[in-house]
This record gives sequence, C-alpha cells and structure tokens, in this order.
Amino acid sequence: MARPRLTIEHIQTMAEEGKISDEEAQLLVDQYRLSMNAVLLTVEGLGAIATQKAINAALDVLKTSLGAALGTAIKGIKFTI
Repeated sequence: MARPRLTIEHIQTMAEEGKISDEEAQLLVDQYRLSMNAVLLTVEGLGAIATQKAINAALDVLKTSLGAALGTAIKGIKFTI
C-alpha cells in the first residue's frame, strides 16, 4: 500500500492538531525542502545531459559532413612536382 505524501499543508495541520511537535514539524519541512531541491537538481541535470547529447549529435553530423566534403575534395586534387 502506498504511503500518502506529506505536503507542507499536511505537516502544518498535524502540528496544529498536536499530532506532531513543532520540532518534528520543522524536521519534516526541512526534509520536504531537501527532497524538492534534489528533484529540481535532478531535473536540471537531466536537462544538461539532454543538451550535451544534442550538441554531440550536431557535432557528429558536422564531422560526417566535413569528412565527406573534404574526402571528395582531396580525391579531386592532383599533385604535381
């Protein structure tokens, strides 16, 4: 069975109802904040990875195109001494 997620509002309600102490509430809020920071950092990191993959793909296309163009150009050059 899935555990219900705690929200800041839920933590506040539990503290107001005396189900948890103010100290416990603060610890839960801190834990919640740290969890959200971790999620945001993960999303940011995934965005950076996706960006790097796109850049790498574009560079591969450029490398292939330049290689094909230079290969054709070099084959057409006749050297004389």
